[in-house]
Amino acid sequence: ETAMRRPDGVLVRLGKVGGGITRLELLDFPAELADLLQRVTPDVAIFMIGANVARPVVTRDGSRVLFDSTPWKSAYTAEARRLMAMVLKKNPKAAIFWVGAPPMADKNLSAALRTVNAALRDACTATPACRFIDTWEFFSDAEDSYTPTALDLSGAQVPLRTADGVHLTDLGARRLAARVVSATSGTLPVPPSATRDALLAALTAAQI
Repeated sequence: ETAMRRPDGVLVRLGKVGGGITRLELLDFPAELADLLQRVTPDVAIFMIGANVARPVVTRDGSRVLFDSTPWKSAYTAEARRLMAMVLKKNPKAAIFWVGAPPMADKNLSAALRTVNAALRDACTATPACRFIDTWEFFSDAEDSYTPTALDLSGAQVPLRTADGVHLTDLGARRLAARVVSATSGTLPVPPSATRDALLAALTAAQI
């Protein structure tokens, strides 16, 4: 956040640990976003959903669409598009980025998140203002599978993930943040600073 703060803009956060499109009991994302949009007009919106979203989607008519069922991907895509449409209704010129989830240690969870990422890609494809930011390759090995560590410039193994195989270490978080800052730089340039340079170094200082 420090690197992305600009003198000509305001950075506003909306989120809750464990929340997401399929976890409305933790955070009613559409309702909270609607409330936020009454107070701010975003020029850029960056969405990221965590690892807890591989669950049933509750549609607007109250029905539940089970995860990994045939209609789930379409239902999830529709909910993601609904959020983006809310942003674009407030500012039709807004740029939207959706950050994909990285792989997880648990193979079943990783497979589930591939499905989630595919749904989000579809949502972005259907929304010209949106660009999907892929983070998978920055946290996977040569076989495209989860890796908990990376090599730093000295050749030492440094941890990217915590022991649970889900959450990010400080270096892992900086690596993901650097990916987002780099991918959004054409739309949301980050002013030169030591903080920015140190953050972007996380993309090159650790090699998988």
